[in-house]
Amino acid sequence: MSKKLLWNTAEVYNWASTHLLDNVSENAELLKSHKCSSQSLLDPSVVEDLMALGVSKFAAKDIHEAMKQQVQEFNVQSKGPAAVFWDYENVCIPKDMNARTVVNMLRNKIEKYGILRINIIGDLSSKTETEKQDLQFSGCHTIHTPHMRKPEVADKAIIAEILFFTLDHPPPASIIVISGDADFASVLSRLRDRGYRTVLIYPKATNEKERKGELLLNAASERLSWELDILAKTDEPQESPKDILETIPIQFEQLMTGIPRVDSSDIFFELLSTIRNSQKDGTARKSLVGQKIAQHNSDIYKRDAFISRNISNFQEYVKAAVDEGIVQEGGTMGWRWLKVTEPPQLPFERKEISWMGGF
Repeated sequence: MSKKLLWNTAEVYNWASTHLLDNVSENAELLKSHKCSSQSLLDPSVVEDLMALGVSKFAAKDIHEAMKQQVQEFNVQSKGPAAVFWDYENVCIPKDMNARTVVNMLRNKIEKYGILRINIIGDLSSKTETEKQDLQFSGCHTIHTPHMRKPEVADKAIIAEILFFTLDHPPPASIIVISGDADFASVLSRLRDRGYRTVLIYPKATNEKERKGELLLNAASERLSWELDILAKTDEPQESPKDILETIPIQFEQLMTGIPRVDSSDIFFELLSTIRNSQKDGTARKSLVGQKIAQHNSDIYKRDAFISRNISNFQEYVKAAVDEGIVQEGGTMGWRWLKVTEPPQLPFERKEISWMGGF
């Protein structure tokens, strides 16, 4: 049986008054005074009705869309089949952590998606016997895929295992992929379109792959950070300028030009990525960005890295980014926009290259 959302006026008021979006929370009293229920807010005609009561068009649409999103979350089956496909060559257990501990942290975070089967796939020949035993004793199903001088062996094995899972489990089952490999973008996108709940757990390295990384992140219906959500890491020690130059060139540019640099734990990545993928004519609607972030990861503000910075909601998330100088905010009441502050290009000296003869 699927859950049904049937809220009365009092329940709608409690929901609206604590909502992350200003356009929803600021109209909580109005919704209460006009005895709005969850069903009335789901009717598309509610937008015109709210506008007739003096609510701006953008705020009325936000209230309607926010309730639709709330219903979608409620209509997901509470427990169902779910499988984890862990690209172990792309995302490994940190050297300073025990495999059993990490698997338990992973299981605690994703058990809400259903009855789990964790598949670890990759070339395990370089892993220690202790690590492999810990993975097996933790209840994981390990699939060893030696390369044998052939490329993408693990990727093909993961896709094959996903295919076998879908043959036995029709939608709405949950498929959880742990990887930063952009080659899985097409698979996740097609599974999502077929009704599967697709969850991507991505490593920090995904952030630095630009266009390919964005394609992978946008292919899943939900996404979690390997470092921030699963391993529960907070701010990491500051890197030296040399390390920044070698690993994240854009951060080095920000350091040299005096622009505030995003800390190494990259807590603003979700915000920046969502703004870039939602923008039109250079800016993104603030309420839309907030809705998308909540849809991708409803527990994002429970991250330890967020708690350590006193970020408990979307408004504080945006304010922290604005204070860092990496996001700009503007607009009027009911229509607020966000924009990523792009770093200026470093000046460089053009050098003429003369080719010697003989070619």
